[in-house]
Amino acid sequence: MNTQDILAVAGLVAAGLLAAAKIFQVKKIEINPWKTIVQAIARALTAELSEKMEAAQKSQDEKWSEVKQYQEETRCLLDKHIRMDDERNADLLRSRILRFNNELVRSIDHTQEDFDEILGIIDAYRTYCRTHEEYKNNKCTHAIANIERCYDDRLEKHDFL
Repeated sequence: MNTQDILAVAGLVAAGLLAAAKIFQVKKIEINPWKTIVQAIARALTAELSEKMEAAQKSQDEKWSEVKQYQEETRCLLDKHIRMDDERNADLLRSRILRFNNELVRSIDHTQEDFDEILGIIDAYRTYCRTHEEYKNNKCTHAIANIERCYDDRLEKHDFL
């Protein structure tokens, strides 16, 4: 191969590369050594700060985990106290009903307002018993039936106190 053939082949290759570059539009790759050097220095200077920030983030995550655990424990304790308070309230309602029934059994007369008040208490007690099926209600059913029967009798006879 002589030099003219080599030049002809080189020209064809150069023309092919130019055509390929136009078709594919190869993007220039910029190399900026100063930028790379500055970034390396910045990473070296802030490495300790980055480690401290990561440790602080880990510590904060652990604290949040503890706080969530304490919140859950507090929520359980609060739910338990609310349940106990509600049961204590229901027990008080039941004792008022039983005491009123006891007074009726002992023939202590009551006004219509007394009966209206105890009927409101009975409604509250029944509502609690309906919404809390685990609460035992077998201690008061006969007393309630007696109070309602006495109320109906007195209402019919108009003989309230």
